[in-house]
Formats: sequence, structure tokens, C-alpha cells
Amino acid sequence: MPVILVFLLLLVGAADFAAAEVYRCRDDEGRLIMTDDPGKFPEGCRPVEGDRSEKGGSFIVIETPDVPDPAGRSVEQAVRDEQAKTSRREELSAAFKEEARELARTYHQALVKRNEAYNSWSYGSRQVVKNATETMEQAKKRKKELLKEIREAYLPGEVREEVRRLLDPIP
Repeated sequence: MPVILVFLLLLVGAADFAAAEVYRCRDDEGRLIMTDDPGKFPEGCRPVEGDRSEKGGSFIVIETPDVPDPAGRSVEQAVRDEQAKTSRREELSAAFKEEARELARTYHQALVKRNEAYNSWSYGSRQVVKNATETMEQAKKRKKELLKEIREAYLPGEVREEVRRLLDPIP
């Protein structure tokens, strides 16, 4: 019985570990860098999503020390820096979410206008349909751009998913 209990505890722990989000990028020399905090990537690192390339390159594990470097930063400064970085990431997340909401709202309004123009066809309806269709196409294009920006911004997975969900009404 104790062996089964230990096995179950190990299994539950492995499931939690497997659910962790891993962020990856390649540096200028082509080396793959992986971490659970996208804010720890070095300068010039390009995001990698689903990379299965055959290129060579070495694997780098970035160790995150618990103690700030003793070369000048105090613990308080390190905490302030980390809080500022977190605050910037939260502001960026909020801006992406708001833009996604506004884009979905714009698309929906153009769709309604176009459908109303179709239903009450008149001389001016052709221009309304044309304008609404252009607005819808612009929204589709911006959706693609926004999703690309989000992939490159190293935002947490739940933020990326929420933005994708907000943009779902736009085909």
C-alpha cells in the first residue's frame, strides 16, 4: 500500500511539472535558450514557437540566481527592477487585451452595417457595403498582425489565450 501511495504522489507531481509553460528563443549565434520566465531572455533573442529545425546549435539552460549580482545592485534595487518589469508586462498585456476587444467590436459593427445594408437595399447601400467590407478586411489583417506581436512579446500563456479568445469572432 505505501508503494502505491508514493507512486501516486510522484505521478501527481509529474503532472504539475508537465503543465509548466516553457518559453524558447534563439540568440544571434543560433543557440536555443529555454526558460519559464520570458523576461530572462538575453538581448537579441528571437522567439521560437514550435521550432523543429534541423540546424545545429547548442542548448543553453539559463540559471536564475536567487541572489542579485553583488557587482552593484542591492536587493532592494533588484526587487524594484523586477517589479517594474512585471508592471510593464501587465501594462502590455492590458493594452493587447483592450486592442483585441476594440478590434472585435469594430469588426462586429461593420458586419452589422453590411448586413443591414444588404437587407434594406437602396441606392446608397452599395457604398455602405463597400465601406463595411473594407473595415472587416482591415480588422482581419490587424488580427493577424496582433497575434504575431503577441507571440513575439513573451507574454504568459493565459494572456495570449485570452487575446486569441477575444479575437475569435474575427475569421
